[in-house]
Amino acid sequence: MTLDLHQDFLLVGDLVDVVTGMEVPADCILIQASDLTTDESAMTGETDPIRKTTLKECIIK
Repeated sequence: MTLDLHQDFLLVGDLVDVVTGMEVPADCILIQASDLTTDESAMTGETDPIRKTTLKECIIK
């Protein structure tokens, strides 16, 4: 089942379908992605895009 709801209503364990341009103000575990990068400059000051990898890729490393 898929629901559209405001980010304030996200709970631990929820799965989120992230699309281009979407802001996700939460810690997440990435399950599936295709060439995902994020802009974390507002939080970290890092100006370069940050490449994200899935949990499975992290475990393999």
